[in-house]
Amino acid sequence: MRPIYFIALAALFLVGCGAAAGGGEPGHPMSTPEQESILENITITAGDTVLDGVLFDNETARALAERLPLTVSLWDPAENFAKAFDLDDPLPDAAAHTRSYELGGLAYWDNGPSVAIFYNDDLLETIVPVTTIGKITSSVEVFEDYGGAVTIEKAENAPAQTAESGTIPAELQSIPDGYRTPAEQQGKLEKLTYDTWESFTYAEHTQRLTKEAWVYLPYGYDDTKPYNVFYLSHGGGSDETTLMGTADDPGSFKNVIDHAIQDGKMQPMILVMPTYNNTSPQDSGNYNLAVQLTDRFHNELVNDLIPAVESKYSTYAQDTTPRELRASRDHRGFGGFSMGSVNTWATFRHALDYFRYFMPMSGSYSLDGSYMASLAKAQGYGPQDFFIFAASGTNDFAYSAFKAQIMTMAEDSDGFFTLADSELGGNLSFREHEGYEHNATACDEYTYNGLCFFWNASQPTG
Repeated sequence: MRPIYFIALAALFLVGCGAAAGGGEPGHPMSTPEQESILENITITAGDTVLDGVLFDNETARALAERLPLTVSLWDPAENFAKAFDLDDPLPDAAAHTRSYELGGLAYWDNGPSVAIFYNDDLLETIVPVTTIGKITSSVEVFEDYGGAVTIEKAENAPAQTAESGTIPAELQSIPDGYRTPAEQQGKLEKLTYDTWESFTYAEHTQRLTKEAWVYLPYGYDDTKPYNVFYLSHGGGSDETTLMGTADDPGSFKNVIDHAIQDGKMQPMILVMPTYNNTSPQDSGNYNLAVQLTDRFHNELVNDLIPAVESKYSTYAQDTTPRELRASRDHRGFGGFSMGSVNTWATFRHALDYFRYFMPMSGSYSLDGSYMASLAKAQGYGPQDFFIFAASGTNDFAYSAFKAQIMTMAEDSDGFFTLADSELGGNLSFREHEGYEHNATACDEYTYNGLCFFWNASQPTG
């Protein structure tokens, strides 16, 4: 028989919009905790599904980590909201509790003692104060139908990681001769118009903007099958037409992509070319303004552009709710050259929930490796949850600072970033081209190499 505390624990999960926010338990002041650093990467195996997750670095989570591996039975405290499992003995409880929670969150309730897994985020808060101890970073939709036993273990004891993407050659590959001319099998460019809001007052939604992006569809695009999507940001003094042109006036790089897919060097994918220009097409030509706009672009990207793209075209997102877009993050990437690289780092900073792959090129963000690691940790992600393909040229004016950033990330982040040629070895790569400068030739070659790598586990780049 379920213990008597079932009723109390169920109340934890049953708070809707009308819930009152009462005080904390005696001796436990309420707080909204800051994002904690990561203690352990874990896996949660539910039947045939293996999920990634993290435990945060607090006293309660450390005590749970000492008990791993752990196989427990799930029970249903609240339909369509959470699963829970019981512990034989209590864990050390936090001095401060919270009613805040997030999708995929792991929360400890001392009166169980029990741990909750939140697989829906429709409710405002929990009614019983809890201690946040971790987060599942994979999609948690499996718990909608699964109610059996789960095994929780430290990541090093889990099955070997597999890679979606390929192996990066030691040297960047030149774009093959003839790739600048039209291919036999040609993809197409389509203009996408969508509504968004002025960047500096985005949260207030006071000034509506209508913007355009260009979308590349590979040859043979089939709306009955899903495609990976890569979002490519332009640099300074540019716009959404700079990288690949338009339907009526395609650029030569569009031919490069057509050839690479036709020859099997690149997986067929959807490419999206947006702009961070705000109220004027000249915005990106102002350096200081462009820096501010790239730091704000994630609002438009996540809330407006991605839903517009992925509601129209066939991707791995089953719908465009935030939950489903987060669940499909492994099939989405973001990259750019120069100021587009700054935009890429800003996307890494703000939108890891929606992107696994990043391609910054010749544009730096910070020379503090620990700070760069903290950007991922603050979003609840660990080293296994992303991969960065970075490239620059030795005669590029941005080269020194850019390479310095990559090196400090690799050497000064307490092992969070690891240089590697593939996802199986780490999460960061850096390639440089001797003599290359800061120009379109370099941008095209680096982008070509990166796009040949992503989602191409069957063969190496080039």
